[in-house]
Amino acid sequence: MKILSRIIKSQNGFRWLVLPFGLLLIVFWILPLVQGGLMSLQPDFPKEGRKYSWLYNYERMFSDKNFSTALSNTSTYIFWTITSIIPTAITLAFILIKMTKKLRYFSAFCLLIPALIPPAIIAQLFNMIFNGKVGLLNKIFIEPFGGSPIHWMSDPKYILAAMVIQAAWRWTGFVTLFILCGLEAVPKSTSEAAELEGAGVFRRFLHIELPAIKHLIFFSIAFLFIDSFSLFSGAYDLLGPSGGTANAGLVMINYAYSANSFQEYNMAAAICFSMLPVLLFLTGLFCLKWERFNHFIKKRFICPEYLETLISLPLTIIEYISTELLCPIRKISSRLSDKTRVFLRQSSLFVLISPFIALFSYPLLWLIVSTFKTKRELYRPMQFFPETWQNSSWSLFFSETFNKEFAFWDFWNNSMLIATGQAFLAVLISSAAAYFFVFNKFRGKILIFILAISLILIPRQIMIFPLRELILDLRLHDNLWAVILPGSLSGIGILFFIQIYKSLPVDYIDMARVEGASELKTFITTIPLLSSAFLCCFMIHFLLAWQQHLIPNQLLNENQILPVAMNALSSYGGGNRYPPMILLICALFCIIPSLLIFLFTYRKFRSALSKSIC
Repeated sequence: MKILSRIIKSQNGFRWLVLPFGLLLIVFWILPLVQGGLMSLQPDFPKEGRKYSWLYNYERMFSDKNFSTALSNTSTYIFWTITSIIPTAITLAFILIKMTKKLRYFSAFCLLIPALIPPAIIAQLFNMIFNGKVGLLNKIFIEPFGGSPIHWMSDPKYILAAMVIQAAWRWTGFVTLFILCGLEAVPKSTSEAAELEGAGVFRRFLHIELPAIKHLIFFSIAFLFIDSFSLFSGAYDLLGPSGGTANAGLVMINYAYSANSFQEYNMAAAICFSMLPVLLFLTGLFCLKWERFNHFIKKRFICPEYLETLISLPLTIIEYISTELLCPIRKISSRLSDKTRVFLRQSSLFVLISPFIALFSYPLLWLIVSTFKTKRELYRPMQFFPETWQNSSWSLFFSETFNKEFAFWDFWNNSMLIATGQAFLAVLISSAAAYFFVFNKFRGKILIFILAISLILIPRQIMIFPLRELILDLRLHDNLWAVILPGSLSGIGILFFIQIYKSLPVDYIDMARVEGASELKTFITTIPLLSSAFLCCFMIHFLLAWQQHLIPNQLLNENQILPVAMNALSSYGGGNRYPPMILLICALFCIIPSLLIFLFTYRKFRSALSKSIC
């Protein structure tokens, strides 16, 4: 605290830049963290005359079988999520970088579609399309190979696998975009020089392109780790708070939420804080190694001899086999014109990636078409088009009766206000703090950097219960600002703008200072120069704010925003009150905002992302 106050008092110009970040950090991060620690040391329902140990909640938690089950499920889920997404994303990015720009943009956007869909909607789509005997997973991947249909959501053996598939479908395209932007930023001259020296495609990728994007892979792993640790909406909508059959899908956040449902708030805080040591260890490791890691990656890539031999041997075999197999094809292609060769190459690359495009974009197309189906046709995922196009569900959706009983547009407006306000404040506060960090010299630089990393690696979900108590004390409960203000503190945004401002010429800042401009005015003049970066950061935070579930569910009234309201509507759609197609229409309107934003600003998003990760 003394260091932070000393920083604020240091210079008048910089003071106003870092002040919002410092206030929000203390109020909505440090105080809930301390309060949560104190809550975890107190029993929920103490009995008179009985003495309780400070570790009473932790003793109860460690003796509960559900805790070990949730911890094991979370660890397994994190491992398989990371190991399935990262190699797939690297492979897809490697294919995309070889394609022409038009095909690359189209394919990358199709792969990105699942990341734009809120987890609650993904869970509902997964239940309708992939689950059951007639689901796509069974019809396409199981039954053609002689296997019997799998009940993904009821069989304990496959519940966790279904959750991993859902996460892979959601995040693979998003991670692919990050890695693709990194590959586009790699200088082509280095790869071309290696090609002239006789290095094949795989060796160039191993020794040139892969080392250049290693920091992105590390960031993607950290991102997936935190998202998996704070998993709530997808698992809750798929399985409910119980975790499915035999708790096969119970994860840590849902385990804490189940304690909260019994009004054991202190016990829920203890469960959340039991995850803190692991996250703090990862935070410390990331903070201590980051500067050395960045310097190491930018300078050169050194691989131990045994590891290099282990990797190079299969790549050498693959290169030899591919050369022998492609030799006749190359002889034939040498007789063709340049345009024909380019066309055949691009066509083959598109054929390789087209199954992923179909897999990632099919649910969205199915959702649009299914709004015109009957209830019987809806649960036949293999039947893509309806026999007769029905518009009765759309008429019911826009009817006064439905809007009176279920105020969909009120929830939609609240979600839009929260996502827009949170993204706007996050961009301003993060950019100001990053400007302060890059262009001001002071002793507390390392402290701010560690705090920024901590905001990324420590999910706000583990502080949700003490945060709710703080919001009640501030009398902000049931107010949209209760969600906007905590979400405007963004570690991802700070790191993003640190990279952006480091790429800005220092001469521009020095010139403004010589002209007598204050630091606040100089910062404002940099905004037009970095408009693409500001837009990119806004879109990322809008997407994250639009999809959040647990925090609004705890800080606002029930059904006050869209993700929470979709759960209530799903109970209506599953019964006789409203047809399930109503749920699909509402889901479609949930997807439209993020989809349109990314569609019209996709190129600026990619260009800014490429600059920030160079």
